[in-house]
Amino acid sequence: MSIFRKTIRSRKKGFSLVEVLLALAVLGVAMLSVMGLMNATFETVSKNVLTRQALGVYSCLDRAFSSVDTVIGPDGNALVKSGQMTKPSFDYVYEWVQNKTGKNWNDALFLVCVPRRLNPSDDSTPQNVLQIVKCESASGAPTQAELTDLNVEGPAYFMRVYLSPQLEGRYVEMDAKGEVLATQYTVGSSLPSNVDRYALPYLPLTVDIYPYSAGSAETEDQVPVLTQFLVVSR
Repeated sequence: MSIFRKTIRSRKKGFSLVEVLLALAVLGVAMLSVMGLMNATFETVSKNVLTRQALGVYSCLDRAFSSVDTVIGPDGNALVKSGQMTKPSFDYVYEWVQNKTGKNWNDALFLVCVPRRLNPSDDSTPQNVLQIVKCESASGAPTQAELTDLNVEGPAYFMRVYLSPQLEGRYVEMDAKGEVLATQYTVGSSLPSNVDRYALPYLPLTVDIYPYSAGSAETEDQVPVLTQFLVVSR
């Protein structure tokens, strides 16, 4: 009788193979759920970081359009030197974008924002600035060699700038006497070729901001990290 009781008692101490497999399955599902949540969290954090950096790029562009002598070419030289400016910054920006209607990918002004180190690399206290580089075209963004020559340290961002659709219906043109013409602006149209014939005291633009990696193809298939509305005042 005692031997029978011991046998029953010993059987109650273990788990069957089916129970072990069920437990492992439940644990696996739980781990997959946790991993999914962790991946989603990491993606959200990464997107938030990119968005914050893109907002900094947007602020840099806003300042650069207010003072175009800070805009440089891929060689690092200012496109318009402060001592050689013959007109307001607004006029230069207007010339850059007056026919950039955004109708297709290439119909825009292309810029790259780069974080540059100004002092020697062996200096223990870095002096870094964000600077806007004007490109000749979407495919004319700085190469890796040019970025190295510019002492770029940190992530760069690619920008596509074009006339904002908010110009739709605005009276944007004046005649030689300064009288505003009754012609309304339609999306996809160019602005008057002469800035003096432009009737509005501001220029509304749309800015699409993308991460930039030298050598990568910038195409219209990309999704911008940030799209912002920018107003350049006269």
